[in-house]
Amino acid sequence: MTTAILSQPVNFSEVSDIGRQKYDRFFSLTDSAEQYAGGTSLNELADLFTSVRGVIHMSRTRISSELRVQDQWELNRLSEAKERLAKAIVMKKSYYENHFFGIITKYVLMLFCMWNNGNASDIIWAEDVLLFWDSRRPVMKITNIDNSKYGKYVERQDFDKSHLDTSRYYNYNPSRLIELSNGQKIDFSSLR
Repeated sequence: MTTAILSQPVNFSEVSDIGRQKYDRFFSLTDSAEQYAGGTSLNELADLFTSVRGVIHMSRTRISSELRVQDQWELNRLSEAKERLAKAIVMKKSYYENHFFGIITKYVLMLFCMWNNGNASDIIWAEDVLLFWDSRRPVMKITNIDNSKYGKYVERQDFDKSHLDTSRYYNYNPSRLIELSNGQKIDFSSLR
């Protein structure tokens, strides 16, 4: 595969105007990730990430007729988006450690048992989005309230990347252990 093909930008010819707007909004918000060090919520970014992934997926057929090239191109673009979201997460975490109002907010959340294992809920949600697309052990949270394992994680089996070069693929390491529904715990920082 040539680098020129794999570095092509997203083609928006098959994308709706709303999809394009969401894609552009995600990238404009992450161009200035420093705003998250001021306490801006990550909820919108985490929500927009799904649209970004959809736009990338729809554009892949314009890159090449070869499936492997399409898959690698999609993985490369997805990695770029993941890096941007991860930078915003890091900035938001620094808000709770380094900013006067962030430190106060952190202690108020802890007082009311809303600190979620050392993170605010918007950080957890954004991390969950990144872990859904992890190339080492992708996981997803069970969101069906009727399920007895509600809120636990399960490993995804539908993100096959065995035929792709993942050496430069960005993977995020949350600062918390992820507990699977079977009781097993994953420390992503120890995975390679």
